[in-house]
Amino acid sequence: MELDTEFKTFADSCVYPDHPIRGLPRIRSTEHYVNLARDSKGLTSDHCPKSEKCVVTAILDDSKVLSSKTSTDADRLIALKSLGHWVGDIHQPLHVSFEDDRGGNTIRVTGQAPEICTRHGTIASFYMRSAPTLRTP
Repeated sequence: MELDTEFKTFADSCVYPDHPIRGLPRIRSTEHYVNLARDSKGLTSDHCPKSEKCVVTAILDDSKVLSSKTSTDADRLIALKSLGHWVGDIHQPLHVSFEDDRGGNTIRVTGQAPEICTRHGTIASFYMRSAPTLRTP
């Protein structure tokens, strides 16, 4: 992380693939999620079930860059920042989902809070307003 001019810590750098300050579109857009068939029981291999690239292959690819003796420091830095992001993405329920729900963009939730889209962190806002006992100090 000493070579990084954008981020001071690894935790901060995990937003790199989505990082808006760079003024660029998010990188490797098809690798932020994995789509499963509606009848899927889960992943059974390291391959993306419905596409050539997905978050599973992104983790594998960037792990290879990090472990390669021929990778440059710059390539390793990008792989490290991206790997942190991919590991976060794969733990988000709507990033491991079904193609027809468009990553949650077509799912609406209602409750005490106004109707909101579940994407882009707004679901956390919904939960915090609907269940204030879940708030952390």
